Amino acid sequence: MRKLIRHVFYVVLCLLLLAGFAPVNPVPAQAASISDYYTYSYTADFSKTEVLPAESFDMTISGQATCIAPLKIGTVTITPSAVEVAGQIIATNTATGAQSVLNPSYQLTISPVPSSPGQSTTASVTMTLALPSDSAPGTYQISGKLDSAKVIVGPLPMDVTSLMPSSQAFGSITCKSASIGGGGAPPTSSTPAPTATPSPSPTQATIQSTVNISGFISAEGIFNTSVRVLSQDRKCTLDISKNVQVQTAGAPLTTLNMTESAAALPLPQNSGLASPLYELGPAGTSFNPAIILTIMYNLPLPAGVTENSLSIRTWDPVMQRWIAYTSTVNTQDKTVSAAIPHFSTFAVIGDVQSAPAPSATPSVTPSPTITPVPSVTPSPTPTPSVTSSPSPKETTAVLTATPGTSLSPAVTTTTPPPTPTQPASSQIWGWLGAVFVGIAAIIGLLYWGLKRKK
Repeated sequence: MRKLIRHVFYVVLCLLLLAGFAPVNPVPAQAASISDYYTYSYTADFSKTEVLPAESFDMTISGQATCIAPLKIGTVTITPSAVEVAGQIIATNTATGAQSVLNPSYQLTISPVPSSPGQSTTASVTMTLALPSDSAPGTYQISGKLDSAKVIVGPLPMDVTSLMPSSQAFGSITCKSASIGGGGAPPTSSTPAPTATPSPSPTQATIQSTVNISGFISAEGIFNTSVRVLSQDRKCTLDISKNVQVQTAGAPLTTLNMTESAAALPLPQNSGLASPLYELGPAGTSFNPAIILTIMYNLPLPAGVTENSLSIRTWDPVMQRWIAYTSTVNTQDKTVSAAIPHFSTFAVIGDVQSAPAPSATPSVTPSPTITPVPSVTPSPTPTPSVTSSPSPKETTAVLTATPGTSLSPAVTTTTPPPTPTQPASSQIWGWLGAVFVGIAAIIGLLYWGLKRKK
């Protein structure tokens, strides 16, 4: 009898161990694809099919799931509570292949999930998108890139990303050019493209560009769309956002002009001119909020001027001096940008960086704490020599801790890789396995105790 009980115990223990650690596949083994159980279809509606760069438009994605056959794991039929699809919205220029991410993360949830053959459920999500401000004119294919897809069954999400298409085309939109002044016409105006005014004399390097903006601004002086104005040399760019309010000193604003001037205006002390002077008009025109002015700077830069010191500055005719705006330097495109509230004369100016004084290094080296060192050596008692030793060590640490190197400890060069996490289903079965093993251990202890008593 005891031998029979012992054999039964061993069999139960083996079954518990196998049940606790047997791998469980959350995806139905009979299915080569989720399409064996469901069909999915997507449609997209655009609020606009023709847009300007940086102009907002809405896109509504509708997804429909239709049940083909009941979802089973083995012989057990399961009913999912939801399907969650997450991804990105990408615009691809059909001519150049250039891609832009319009929405880095969106999620479409279909719930409840149809469980009987022939049943369907539809869900939709609406998002606001915009092409980048530097988008080239042309046709853009809008598509969705799949990041993850999950079927929720009770508390357990089943990952079915690999069983679904990695991308989905939603449609296309057309990007129109809003650049005027350097070529191109307003999309809502029949005004012909402006022509450059000839130079008044062969000796004066002046480029005059006047553009008609009446098709972009309302009678109340509010821009009804985003506009980009280029100088004729295409080195000075003015970006005016939609809904910007214009105030003028006289008649309503209907034209803008950009003039590259050869006027000799005095520069600030210890500075260098890094671009032409651009006069924007009409004079007395102001904007609320401010508009963005971008100017390309010339290379090589003036002697002693660095790219980090460049800024857009405006000439104040009353104070007879240059005033600097908070600017952003793009060293890759060689441009400087700033928000300006009104028209005036503008240029890119940099500060001359003075070289560090050569006497700075030797003045620190002969520290007064180093001078007494020779007098400590012949001292009859060892105590002073021990006491004075920290002084030269501290002096050396100060000398080597320059401002450039003091920042190096704060720079993190490596980031530990993220700890991989197991799927929720694997963790749950692992916990159940541990519980089963604990139960088996308790049974073993009870059996061993009974045996000892007998």
